[in-house]
Amino acid sequence: MAVKNPPAKEDTWAFQKIGTAFPPNPVKCLGQQNMYVALWYKHGKPIHGRSWNNGGVVECSFPYKKAELRTAQQLEGNIQVLQYTGDHNTQGFWYEWIKYRERLEKAEGRQLVHCGDSFPILWKDRPEGALLGYVDNKTEIALFSFEGKVYERSGPQLNDMYIIMRNTVGGPPFCECGKCPKEPPPPPPPKPGECTCVCSCDAGKVCAPGHEGHKCSCGSGDAFSSGHESHKCTCGSVPGHQSHICSCGADALACSQGHEAHKCSCNLLGHESHKCSCNSGANAFSPDHELHKCSCGAGGHEGHKCSCGAADAFTAGHETHKCSCGFAYKPGGSGCTCKCTCGKGGKPKRPGPPPPRVMLDEWIDIRAGDPWPNRLLVKALDKTLDTIPGENPDQYVALWYQAGEPVMGRVWNENGKVAANFCWNKNEYKGNVGSIQLLVHLSEHVRGFDYKWLPYPEAATFEKDRKWIPVHVNNTKGDISSGVITIDGKQILGKVDVRNEKSSAGYGGKENMLIGPACAANTIVLCRKARPGYKFD
Repeated sequence: MAVKNPPAKEDTWAFQKIGTAFPPNPVKCLGQQNMYVALWYKHGKPIHGRSWNNGGVVECSFPYKKAELRTAQQLEGNIQVLQYTGDHNTQGFWYEWIKYRERLEKAEGRQLVHCGDSFPILWKDRPEGALLGYVDNKTEIALFSFEGKVYERSGPQLNDMYIIMRNTVGGPPFCECGKCPKEPPPPPPPKPGECTCVCSCDAGKVCAPGHEGHKCSCGSGDAFSSGHESHKCTCGSVPGHQSHICSCGADALACSQGHEAHKCSCNLLGHESHKCSCNSGANAFSPDHELHKCSCGAGGHEGHKCSCGAADAFTAGHETHKCSCGFAYKPGGSGCTCKCTCGKGGKPKRPGPPPPRVMLDEWIDIRAGDPWPNRLLVKALDKTLDTIPGENPDQYVALWYQAGEPVMGRVWNENGKVAANFCWNKNEYKGNVGSIQLLVHLSEHVRGFDYKWLPYPEAATFEKDRKWIPVHVNNTKGDISSGVITIDGKQILGKVDVRNEKSSAGYGGKENMLIGPACAANTIVLCRKARPGYKFD
């Protein structure tokens, strides 16, 4: 059930001059690392466009008629950047991107973000790269701007583009607040030697030996699955009495529950008139005598061992194990007749789709000098580093942009404030670097992947079936990852160009770089791997 939110507040827009420090908590476009929702007014008419962080300051692009406007002179003053502080418990809503074609069918509980007749729209699948523009609601014409040009799209061309909505119902998927319901944690991995076989029947055990992939001869289920225990397998194996009536005269199927020891009307099997060989006077295969041989000489497993080697056949805890004689299930027993063939025992759970989880890295926007965030961040090597003298040994993964190029670096907690360090073009940048992004370590129940720090040779493989992939940010100007490099025996968090075998970190007033074999031997790269049942896009 969705959490009840307080009354929704109004949108918050930060007034900014071009070239000034990027505002805190900007709203990022869907799937974009450095693109934010912006607003500008021309002669009182609102127009939405995109903004981005370059060197910690605001840059932007707005389409106006046939021209792209970017400079402070062209824009004649302030622009506005959409912000979101807190969560749905304090704001009463959360932002959600939906396809334009879905705007009517998903209208309940949602409010379109707009100003006048303009509303932002994201051209996400543009081959040359995503762009945020605006739609004129009166004409259903969208304009986008890029590198001095304006692109127009309209009508059905907008259907698969994304618009941003205010969702007032509950919280966003995978919300980590204390009120939203959480998916159960994933099951623990199997212990060494534990049975991992899985049955397709409703009982959640493992199918009878040699029939795991077989269908029931009745055509409606798997062989010997729940409700099909007395049916013949398509391979011809017994029981095989799916259309027969029990010879006892009851209105029951042959070999069904409670009639396992009775003769079928076809005269096969049947020991209902026989006594048990134990001389107790009990009927053959009656309760507590299932393991005994019939007086006619049939059946009987009383002297047999379990195939697992640990006990007698079909004793407590071994009911689902194969007998050492090869028999698959306890005669006269009831319930699922599926048995494990791996010899390890156990009753694995029925397979099912794993719960949906986040498969994207989460970066939060923050500014150097802001209070240290209360979110759990990804820490270098998951420990305190043996770092260079004068540097804080507790370092966390950070991202910055310079001249449009992604730059990985580090942050640390300095007296409760965010301190940052980056290197680019042979220079060190620290102190007031403006707006940056920090990598969040999402909760176990939220993410469908794991992080791990791996030596460069293991991270730098480009095989198709590789499991661990470097955490990276790329655009037309570069593809960069986060890594810990060792220089003169000391560790420091910096950036890695995996493809070109380069790594570097800023300290001592400059960019300190390792290239080629030195990089490969002294760099540890942050990687991630999808958990079982999940995959990256």
